[in-house]
Amino acid sequence: MSFLSTRSSKNLEAEARIELSNTGFSNLLLTPKSLIFHYFCPFVATFGFERNHYDRIAHFSIGFYAFPLAEILKRNNLVNTHWPLYLFPLFAIISVAGVYELFEWQYAISADAEAGIAVLGSQGDIWDAQKDILSDTLGALFALFIFKLRK
Repeated sequence: MSFLSTRSSKNLEAEARIELSNTGFSNLLLTPKSLIFHYFCPFVATFGFERNHYDRIAHFSIGFYAFPLAEILKRNNLVNTHWPLYLFPLFAIISVAGVYELFEWQYAISADAEAGIAVLGSQGDIWDAQKDILSDTLGALFALFIFKLRK
């Protein structure tokens, strides 16, 4: 049993265009807006938070990229069963989040001490990287749940 569909190169050339639904397209637009919101709305003190929770919101919204990934897999018939349809986008988001946190860590240890402290631990949370990856994962699970409901 094959998990990946087999298609000829003629079919691949005909499917060079990537079409997304309105939901998939809006997810692609939502994520950059959440990052902009993170940098241009610093009113954390208004609510009395000890840390900036926009970081968590931004990471949660990064997980929404799982929706268009699943949609591309389904529309182009790249998978034949449901497990890879849902697991590939989820694992892709988790992997990208982990690699990003590794780059962030690498920058912190290779830069000067002040820059490292500014990048890591600026929120006062030693588990920030793990919580960021969890936020990305929860966002991806939420997006895949919406994808499943739309089916």
